[in-house]
Amino acid sequence: MIAILLAAGLGSRLGEKTKSAPKSLIPVGNTTVIEHLVSNLLKVGVDQIIIVTGFFNDKVEEKIRATFPNEEKIITTHNPDYLQGSGSSLKCAMKNVTGEVLIIEADLLCHHKIFEPFLEPSVKNAIAIGQYSNNRLEGRVRVKNGYISDISIDKEPNDNDPTITGDWVGIAKFSKEATRTIQTFLNEANITNIKDNFQYSKYIFKTVKAHKFKAIDLESYPGIEIDNEDDLNQANLEVWPKRAS
Repeated sequence: MIAILLAAGLGSRLGEKTKSAPKSLIPVGNTTVIEHLVSNLLKVGVDQIIIVTGFFNDKVEEKIRATFPNEEKIITTHNPDYLQGSGSSLKCAMKNVTGEVLIIEADLLCHHKIFEPFLEPSVKNAIAIGQYSNNRLEGRVRVKNGYISDISIDKEPNDNDPTITGDWVGIAKFSKEATRTIQTFLNEANITNIKDNFQYSKYIFKTVKAHKFKAIDLESYPGIEIDNEDDLNQANLEVWPKRAS
């Protein structure tokens, strides 16, 4: 299984904390987010980790080399077009991928067991859902009989909508067939400048709707995407103390 970590973004919603370093290098507990994430993926036995860098790529690459100096499973690849959006980073990472892939946002602090259901051979396509939103727009997920029936970003989220099962958390597993589908969608995207807002979630959602995707609920284990100050506070106070050592 190949795991792709999207670590190229600006992290602008964290203000001063990401002026001189990317979001993935924000300290949480006694490490950084990306070090903890990479350690967890190695712990569950992925075959390869591709880290896509962009903003302050040199700092991310330096940190990874220092922390995992002899780890041959880790590859870093720089996306020079990262300002176009996360879709360009995913396209950059997936250009030579031909099989199953696990796509993860590199701002996720979590327990390593969160990844285990995605590595089950019986699980072909899956996305993670949870209840981790802190005043932000998320992919709202509707589930029927354990599979995704709809996924979209609500411009005006209604937390009382009974049809909503949860929020999409930034983990998605793609089968070989779904990998080809999202690669086609990414290659067909006509992006010419940063105003096009080339966000990878759009192509995740299109692929989810084109294939049968299982919903994996992460409520059993601690985890959070760190997008803003509220998330960071929750990560330090609630998630980090419960994470796997």
